[in-house]
Amino acid sequence: MATLSVLANTNIVGNGTPGSCTENALRTAVQRGGTVTFSCGSNPHTITVSDDIVVSTTTIIDGGGTQQGGRITISGGNRTRVFRMENQKNLTVRNLTIRDGKEPGFGSGGAINGGWRGELVIENSIFDNNDGRAGNHEQGAGAVFMDIGNITVRNSLFTNNKGINGGGVHIVGGKLLIERSTFINNQTESGGSSIHGNGGGVYTDGAGTKFNPGQPAGNSTIRDSVFIGNRAEKTGGAMHLWGYEPDRFLVENVVVEDNLVVRNRDGLAEGGGIYIGGTTFELRNITINNNTSRYQGGGLYIHPASRATMTNMTITDNRAVDDKPDGFGGLGGGIAGGAPITCTNCTIARNHAEEHGGGIYNVPGSRLVNSVVAYNTSDNPWGIFENCRTTMTDGGGNIQYPGRNSNSQSDRNCTDSIRIVDPKLEELRNNGGVLQTIGLQIDSPAIDNGTGSGCPSIDARGVSRPQDGNGDGRSTCDSGSFERTQAAQPTATRTPQPTATRTNQPASPTPTSGGGALTCNGTQQGGPWSMIDIGSAASRPGTTIVNGGTVFLCGSGTQLWSTNDGLRYVYQNATGSNYTIVARLTDMDTVHPLTKIGLMLRGSTGANAQHFSVMMTESNAVRVQWRSTTNASSSDGGGAGPNVPVIPTWLRIVKNGDTLQAAYSVASNPGSNDWVNVGAPQRVELPVNYLAGMFASSRDSGQLASATFTSISLSGSGAPTATPTAPPLALECGNPSVNGAWSSTDIGTASSLPGTTISQRSTVFICGAGNQVWSTSDGLRYVYQNVQNDIVTIVARVIDWETPERYTKVGVMIRSSVASVSAHFSVMVTREDGVRVQWRSSTGGISTDGGSAGPSQPVIPTWLRVTRNNGQLQAYYSTASAPGTNDWVAVGQPVSISFPTVATAGMFVSSRNASKLASGTFTSPIIFQGSAALNPIVSAEDEPTATPMPIDQAEFSVYMPYVKRR
Repeated sequence: MATLSVLANTNIVGNGTPGSCTENALRTAVQRGGTVTFSCGSNPHTITVSDDIVVSTTTIIDGGGTQQGGRITISGGNRTRVFRMENQKNLTVRNLTIRDGKEPGFGSGGAINGGWRGELVIENSIFDNNDGRAGNHEQGAGAVFMDIGNITVRNSLFTNNKGINGGGVHIVGGKLLIERSTFINNQTESGGSSIHGNGGGVYTDGAGTKFNPGQPAGNSTIRDSVFIGNRAEKTGGAMHLWGYEPDRFLVENVVVEDNLVVRNRDGLAEGGGIYIGGTTFELRNITINNNTSRYQGGGLYIHPASRATMTNMTITDNRAVDDKPDGFGGLGGGIAGGAPITCTNCTIARNHAEEHGGGIYNVPGSRLVNSVVAYNTSDNPWGIFENCRTTMTDGGGNIQYPGRNSNSQSDRNCTDSIRIVDPKLEELRNNGGVLQTIGLQIDSPAIDNGTGSGCPSIDARGVSRPQDGNGDGRSTCDSGSFERTQAAQPTATRTPQPTATRTNQPASPTPTSGGGALTCNGTQQGGPWSMIDIGSAASRPGTTIVNGGTVFLCGSGTQLWSTNDGLRYVYQNATGSNYTIVARLTDMDTVHPLTKIGLMLRGSTGANAQHFSVMMTESNAVRVQWRSTTNASSSDGGGAGPNVPVIPTWLRIVKNGDTLQAAYSVASNPGSNDWVNVGAPQRVELPVNYLAGMFASSRDSGQLASATFTSISLSGSGAPTATPTAPPLALECGNPSVNGAWSSTDIGTASSLPGTTISQRSTVFICGAGNQVWSTSDGLRYVYQNVQNDIVTIVARVIDWETPERYTKVGVMIRSSVASVSAHFSVMVTREDGVRVQWRSSTGGISTDGGSAGPSQPVIPTWLRVTRNNGQLQAYYSTASAPGTNDWVAVGQPVSISFPTVATAGMFVSSRNASKLASGTFTSPIIFQGSAALNPIVSAEDEPTATPMPIDQAEFSVYMPYVKRR
């Protein structure tokens, strides 16, 4: 395999215009080889190919620009693979987005087939929605495949790719290097085969020697990268790494979170996060968190034919469940090890196995050094093997808690000489560095507990070891992956999370009887409600503010799951066999995809109390979960409705004896036929006197999540009442936000200078910053509602604006989510060129400009409208006061964009300068859904005449926009 170098000859695709950048021009340039660049005009550009482009000589393809994914997108149009390398050829893909590739049925990669003995380098690029499943072939990689060649990936994103083995990358017999890259929501499926479905993000089969006789050993490395939300159907939710001696694998400084492996047809599901086997692996400075295996190894599975040394590992909140009880599932909540392991300065905590080995299901010969194994649980009826399954060799400095079950001769401690004491661990959070870690409380016995001979020079964050963390004058290595320092523990940007489909801002400040605002640092007012921070939520106390029929609460807590909970609970005492609680969730601010907000009937305020809960999360929408008896493990009854949140949503729990049923409704005033059951009825044994109320559990005990509930009814009393109208608030950027029935958020670069939303009567006033709505990522203030229909129109009248830049954009849009890289279709007004239409056709794609209409200078007021009709989107404007059918002027041509089942529609402001706010005033905003959207009837409402008044004298009204449905 040749080494890539700087190539002298340069081939340019295009002559400066979008029309010149065609498939044929690209194909010709690649055929010539050398460095391929693009001249397609000032805007980003997409080239869709009809057949894969063959790379027959050493080639570098550079899409230009510095932003990840560059300015050029190459699309397979969901019909064909994009690139195919001939054997023993070299290709570099740089600053490029490759999406919608589809392998033709013979395997070998949906986006790129690297051929045999090739060299593929991927830099600063995006691979999105490529599909390698068509042939159900063993080599069907979702995005990239290489056979006995090498792959290097740097600073790149793989997302939404689907394959048979390797949702993102599949390499056979070659060296793999992945650095500073992200793998999100990729997946594999088995297609009914016993050998398929491995490696949701990455799949390797050897690193060199087995398929290259006489060659030196292969070394593969994955470092400084993130794997979140990937899924496999046999092994390795995030990655399946297999090698052959003397291959060596190194994985370091990596986040592995929220990945899943499910059973294939043979019943195997191993390694919810990582699966390794076949050779020697070194794993260090890795956080493996909240992964699930539906068989063995919730976080990590180690095949018997392998060896693993692990250092500074944080393995927490992983689960091994047994969804087909056969005596072999539910083993190893944190680690399932079929081979001996050496674990140095590891923290293995709060994992769960439904059978054995809540922390580690290990085999004899394993060794533990300076490690903490604590708070892990197992569900077996004997109460044994909660932390470890087999006794390991003790290298010194270890802590376990709790100890073995003294009532069972079968149970055993992790080592014979391990120290049995509560390590007083903090929750998983940002303690500095790029990884989340589990800190040590100031009085933790793990401080200075380690042995110096086995102490690594740094902890998982990169902090030097040893430190005098408790000020006792001793500097000895701490046990576990975290080294405590005397200085206040630093905070850092949260470890990257999967992009949520919606993220609300904190609830809008509204007055209370005492003049406080609905913010997490507001004045606490409980009214008739009791409130408590349960379990781990006590470490970051929450807030409750009651204002008439509204309850606002902020809460932390690590989880609402397993055998004990962490949450903010706002409740009243309840009694009786039959009981109903109903409330409307009108706003929520989440800090994690698994933040849980909802209603709950609970046996007591104990962390391990029985409960029955219906909840909303960003990742699973409406869901029901329960704990049937005190100290029991939690159960999940599944979800209902859209797989993304719809706000506002009504939630309800009905209790008939010991049988409880959850339901939800998105109707504005639900009747008996509007309620949708969530899961099946469940039996939960609540005491005679129990509790009923609302809760928030942030899933991060260091951060608060918030929720706003209205129209709360207990046992059928207290019917919903309307919010009284109040004097208007001055439309100024410095005033607090009043969202009304809209959600609002600062997206992307706009978050550095938060904006304002004031919704009152028929007017919505928006202030927003943001550097652009363009390229592959946006910065804007967005005020929106969720929509669920193939036929949707958003219409509003822009009556005023303040624009600090020529290209400040004020308009309306339909948008797939509130992610900065989200697909969208927008019509806008700018000072420079009047009314204009622009869009991004897929997540992370390059933006496209569809031209302008009307005068070159803006006319204010102007009506703006976007209509979506079964995948076709069209923009319009009108300067009529009350436009009829013939008054609307089309802006650009119809465009096809695929949106999710639940999308968003609303208004936006992007100042074009992230350090300056622009403003836009909209009147008569209406969202039409169904047939009414095709011929919207609108009329101008009275323009605002608000008299400015001091904030401390202002009241806030709630305006419900008129939404027409089919």
